[in-house]
Amino acid sequence: RNRFGIGQLVEGNIDLREPEFFSVIENDIAAQASEQRHLHPRRAVAMSGVPPATHCARHGTLPFLWGAVTQFVQIPLSANLLGAQLQLTYGIVIFAYMSGTHWNFAARYQQGESPAAYIFAVMPALLLFAVMVFVPQSLHLALMIGFPMLLLVDRYFAHAGVTPAWWMNLRLWLSSIVTLSLLITYIAS
Repeated sequence: RNRFGIGQLVEGNIDLREPEFFSVIENDIAAQASEQRHLHPRRAVAMSGVPPATHCARHGTLPFLWGAVTQFVQIPLSANLLGAQLQLTYGIVIFAYMSGTHWNFAARYQQGESPAAYIFAVMPALLLFAVMVFVPQSLHLALMIGFPMLLLVDRYFAHAGVTPAWWMNLRLWLSSIVTLSLLITYIAS
């Protein structure tokens, strides 16, 4: 099942530096995209190597990583720019953004004629909103559980063939980084 080599790196417990880590991700995404291009030729992204979304997305994990690091390092900045507060604020934004992305996939699914697709797209944002309103003290935990749960929605749309070929691999890596960062901050709080 592990055709692209990342499993061997993780299982081998190899300590990767950041450039090597992102290089492995980019190579894995490119390999998966090239293998899957024939599955959805009309939806395949024309790429030479790695899609630009990968570069933007990996930088999108930096606030989560920064939040985890600042749990252990004293930095003279506003509390809104550190630790859990930063992760919660940014996490809400990214979670809502992902629902918007899923809405796009729902509109593409069966030419927008599937009510279930729209429900899958909007439900995560509504659930997070409910947590924010009714149990805000559980918001960090909700995000920590919610980001991996978004992968189920991603999988639904990937299976329907409305995501780019590289989408699931990118989302798996990003969700892993985000969830681990949230977990570190949660434990350290």
